[in-house]
Amino acid sequence: MSVVEKEIGNVDGSGIGGVDVNKEWELPLRPLYKNGEIVRYTGNVSLGVLSSMYRDGQIYYNPLIQRGTKLGKDGTTIEPFVIKSKVKEITTCILSNKFFGNLITLNIRKEENPELKYDEISGILSCKNRLELIDGCHRLTSGLFILNKWEKLKEKDKHLLINPFQYEMILSVEILDDKNSSALFNEYNSKQTKVNSNVCHFLDVYDLSNTVARRLIDESELNGKIKIGSGSIRVKGNNDLTNFAKIYEGIKNNFRDKLTTKNEADKIADYLILFWNELINLLPEYMGVINNRQEMRDKDLTIQQITFNAYFALARKLYGLENWQEKLAKLKEPIQVNGFRGYIFSKDNPWWSECFRIKNGIPMVVNSSSTVRAVTKHVVGYIVPDDKVKSE
Repeated sequence: MSVVEKEIGNVDGSGIGGVDVNKEWELPLRPLYKNGEIVRYTGNVSLGVLSSMYRDGQIYYNPLIQRGTKLGKDGTTIEPFVIKSKVKEITTCILSNKFFGNLITLNIRKEENPELKYDEISGILSCKNRLELIDGCHRLTSGLFILNKWEKLKEKDKHLLINPFQYEMILSVEILDDKNSSALFNEYNSKQTKVNSNVCHFLDVYDLSNTVARRLIDESELNGKIKIGSGSIRVKGNNDLTNFAKIYEGIKNNFRDKLTTKNEADKIADYLILFWNELINLLPEYMGVINNRQEMRDKDLTIQQITFNAYFALARKLYGLENWQEKLAKLKEPIQVNGFRGYIFSKDNPWWSECFRIKNGIPMVVNSSSTVRAVTKHVVGYIVPDDKVKSE
């Protein structure tokens, strides 16, 4: 039996102590904006820091908005109920220095009118309000166990790879009222078994593709048009152009060979900001500030999700060319293909026959890796034909 298996039985999730409510906490987080307003703060914080805050009560489990509580050993206090097998599994993962991708989600209650202070130079968020725990109870309980037993664990296992203050967790801090905080808790615990890839890509601040994607969204005309959190962009009433994952993956898939240094990442970000501004101004009826995005999405392939990789592949092909704006403008010119003449992304273009299937007499987009490849191949081949295409 391992050290963890022997000791984990002592963990009951009740390691939360008293706290000075006036004690200000500081965390290295950055604000996330949507339509010019801060919607949350995100960043990477060490397990040791978060577990210490949980122990001291600066992070707390609020029974008013959450389920899964029990009476404490004194018969009066309410404590979070944890599953020891989950804590054991997480602890073993952390002690093996394996990255734990699921984010810890905390909330500052809006009802408390929190006074948040953010230092843009240091990137530090500070506040005196306590942080209620929405998601991450088992991870913090595991961290608390490691923190409390660290010296004993080191003594019994010489091969431990990490220090709890060096192991980082992905953290998201919301600012929600009780109703929305409870709803978010229920969403995490009822529907989602792992962190949404859209959120995970956004929070991985050490990835240069992420660095480029964040700058692109913040500094280009894509600002306010990209969905960051989990959920479909096809939800009624949603007007986002695409989600962060599509932006991130488009950059990673097509600029991977160039993203070797922070300096190179900044150059690519500068270029992509210009590229997307040009593209949005070229197709304002689809990508501009409009109220009928879903209706326009169904019109043709212009802003279907299978098309976004093609835009980034095209950007990669045009990277470094002096006349890239001129070549990009060809997207608006009529195209001729096997008797068809018209807009390149029209449903009637024979190129896209494999991208649709008929359901109840209506053409529906097929969202698959093969259709993404097909769209990318035809768009890039048309705008920037290689030698083989030219010779034909």
